[in-house]
Amino acid sequence: MSARAADKCLQCDETRGAIRNEQLICGTVDYYGELGDEWPRHRFKPFTVAELAEQARIEQAMAEHYAGMAEFFNAEAARMNALCAEYEAEHGRQPTYEETWALGWHETPTPTPHPPSPATGADNRTTTHTTPETGAGDEGESNG
Repeated sequence: MSARAADKCLQCDETRGAIRNEQLICGTVDYYGELGDEWPRHRFKPFTVAELAEQARIEQAMAEHYAGMAEFFNAEAARMNALCAEYEAEHGRQPTYEETWALGWHETPTPTPHPPSPATGADNRTTTHTTPETGAGDEGESNG
């Protein structure tokens, strides 16, 4: 006997009876058996067009953000590879990790500002500054 479509959670695909009897959380499990996604509630009602559109907007903003990050890291890897090749041509060997720091290769240009959060549209992260004398931190200004 199969359960009706309305009797299955749209997020975790569990039936109402199994949820009630086993007190299951609403979540998905990955290939390794680890909890992948978790939702605060089970959902049996279909998603509205507005909810689907908002989720699509968030996913698009995240894709653009991560594409920008990948572009930055690819450029940084190309820069480090060029510096290593130059060092190897001059010294006949690859530099050690410590030498790359000593040569200042890890000092990168100031990155572009962090894009706004897809969920809120604002960058509300704060920075923490520490003082050398006490090591105590103070909360900095908001970045957004």
